[in-house]
Amino acid sequence: MAVRGKAARRRAGPSRDARVAAPDSREKLVELYVAAASVYDSEPELARYVLGEWLRRAFQPTADVEKRWQKLVLDLLQQGRSQGEIREDVEPLRAESTLTAVYFSTVFQYLFANDQCATPIANLREELVQRFDIVLDGLVPATARKEVRE
Repeated sequence: MAVRGKAARRRAGPSRDARVAAPDSREKLVELYVAAASVYDSEPELARYVLGEWLRRAFQPTADVEKRWQKLVLDLLQQGRSQGEIREDVEPLRAESTLTAVYFSTVFQYLFANDQCATPIANLREELVQRFDIVLDGLVPATARKEVRE
């Protein structure tokens, strides 16, 4: 699969140009989820247990850690909105829950069903980056998008 745009720059590593701008909100959001997923590679058995516990509470943040996670993502989304990097017509809680759903479904596939999938995940980080690119870019080209639904 060819890698283009920001995803290609992320994979190529940091630029040697000292004038490179700080990462934008999109890159920060993707890296936040990728960093959170990195622990699943080192201890798969423990990760299966931990993921099961996370999934029980993932979409109803009640514990401090879940509330802090949600606040961190919402803050990054707000930063992106204020800088024109994230659409303002998308409800922040809906965006956060969509990103979190993509994260959990990807990690779940990797840990529990990878060998049963038509396209197994070889590299969790790369798969997360690719899936977040789809979510953040959308499936429909900008020229073919319909007006926002009311």
